[in-house]
Amino acid sequence: MDGGKFSWAKSKDSVLKTVQGAGELVASYDPDFALIEEVDLNSTRSYHVNEYTILKECLADYDTVFAQNYDSAFLFYPFTQPHGKSRSGLALFSRYPVTDSLRRRFPVSTSFSKFFDLDRCYSISRVPVDNGKEFVIFELHMSAYGNSDAIREGQIRMLAEDMQKEYEAGNYVLCGGDFNHDLKAAEDDSADKESWAYPFPREELQEHFAFCIDQLTAQEKNDLWDSARNADMEYVPGVTYTVTLDGFIISDNIECVSYEDINTGYSYSDHDPVYLKFRLK
Repeated sequence: MDGGKFSWAKSKDSVLKTVQGAGELVASYDPDFALIEEVDLNSTRSYHVNEYTILKECLADYDTVFAQNYDSAFLFYPFTQPHGKSRSGLALFSRYPVTDSLRRRFPVSTSFSKFFDLDRCYSISRVPVDNGKEFVIFELHMSAYGNSDAIREGQIRMLAEDMQKEYEAGNYVLCGGDFNHDLKAAEDDSADKESWAYPFPREELQEHFAFCIDQLTAQEKNDLWDSARNADMEYVPGVTYTVTLDGFIISDNIECVSYEDINTGYSYSDHDPVYLKFRLK
């Protein structure tokens, strides 16, 4: 689907090994929260392996929330290896009890291109805090820039308004996932980039919100491992296009203690994990 040779995984065994490996990697960091996107429940591309079940076994002591964002009976494309049946979504794992969770549907294209895109959404999950407030986690997977300016702007506006409502209610807000925008790039960045990887319009965020990556120095940001690679070829260091699409937005009542992109060499996916340590103020 991204210009590579195959639209399915190499084999069922490779799916089992990579998802197990990804789950064990997450568990090795012993996180309080883990946000994982593109988790297949029953898809042709992943040989109908229930990846969510594997992740739940790796993170057995966690509360978990699943928000479905793709459900296709059968997509007959690409014609040489049809994408087939797909059912997947966003998974949240929490060390603390999640008292409520809501799926919010992003505005998406209504044109023919919808058949090649996901039913983009985000989940809103609530974790009670001892001071009577709530820690509210937004997990998302946004559309790529090339989809449509109007769709992109509508998704960002909707997300920003929902986060602002939670902040005004006195809550702590964290938003993480695949933003499908180049998070390292500034709005006026003229460097060569893929047509879908454009800077995130920071001015659309409310004044009390910021990307954690923006709290790094220019050198720290430049040295940060890119969280994603293009899937049009095998990964070849220095040759394959890489970009930072994944990250976190936090409200100003949360302190970013440390922030890093974990370099696995894209061993388990075309994305690598982002690791954030934070503190509620």
